[in-house]
Amino acid sequence: TAATRTARVVKAATSAVKAGVQGATASAVAETGTELIRTGDVSGKKVLTAALHGFVGGVAGHAASGLAARGAAAVRKAAFEYKNQGKFGPGTLTPKETAQIQALADKHNTQIDVIGSRAAGRGRNIETNLPVGKGLATRSDIDYRYDGQVEIDTGGHFTPKLRDVGGGAGSPSFATGPGGSNPPVIEFKPGVPPVRRTE
Repeated sequence: TAATRTARVVKAATSAVKAGVQGATASAVAETGTELIRTGDVSGKKVLTAALHGFVGGVAGHAASGLAARGAAAVRKAAFEYKNQGKFGPGTLTPKETAQIQALADKHNTQIDVIGSRAAGRGRNIETNLPVGKGLATRSDIDYRYDGQVEIDTGGHFTPKLRDVGGGAGSPSFATGPGGSNPPVIEFKPGVPPVRRTE
């Protein structure tokens, strides 16, 4: 949910701040210890002070390093979920894409099946404006099964509309007719809400 994602981002940011504070403390403590040793002023209590400063600096630095790593991992996870939140779960379809496909199903009184990575929840960067493609820095396309007769009836104007979904994310590759698609599939039928089937 949006609340969960927000909580994770806040937690990640808090971890990052704590790491920064501990890192600054470690740096200051280590510098003090280093300066005492560098100047040769290491007699009596100052030897112990230098040793303690080095120890505390090392512990704080180690803790900061671990905390920073956890914070960075949390930020990466939160960012991934934000970029891939979907109407039917992460990596599926955005609300806008869902509305566009449903509008086409309603307008042409036809069923449209979304298959492939989007139906499986493995779509990449779906909430971004990255170019559509197969690489890491791209956005996943939307594979369809649709009724080729609709393409004939519209004089070739149906598939361009499918391609336009999501700012050009559509990939109408399978004119073999919708219905009966093996799961995972997201089924769009005229006049009724879409349904995702995973089994």
